[in-house]
Amino acid sequence: MAGGESIEHHLLKLELANAARAAGFLAEYEVVGPDGTWRADVMATSVDGTRRVALEAQLSPIIPDEICARTNKYEQNGVAVCWFGIRLHPWVGSVPSLVLDFPDSNRNSWIVRAGIACMAKPDAESVFQ
Repeated sequence: MAGGESIEHHLLKLELANAARAAGFLAEYEVVGPDGTWRADVMATSVDGTRRVALEAQLSPIIPDEICARTNKYEQNGVAVCWFGIRLHPWVGSVPSLVLDFPDSNRNSWIVRAGIACMAKPDAESVFQ
């Protein structure tokens, strides 16, 4: 596990990478931006390389201003981003984000508990349609 990550963080990253691959994307862990100002937990890239989405497992505390600044860094590099958590936080809804419930003994799948239902950008080439 990278950088002392919790088991929950590691498991969420694995699930995000698996979901990206199931959607037909390539998925890589810990991809660093060209200027070094960001590192994606999981970078989902379309097979043709034209679309990239950073999938961020955000389990540690962060204030809305900081997560918005980090989101802007991705966008400045042409990378869409979605933040995933397992608890409600003040930043949920201020950036593209989802709150998930871990699978448990009653169900073997993740459940979206809160956050966006759909992301859309005005251009036809957007990752989120």
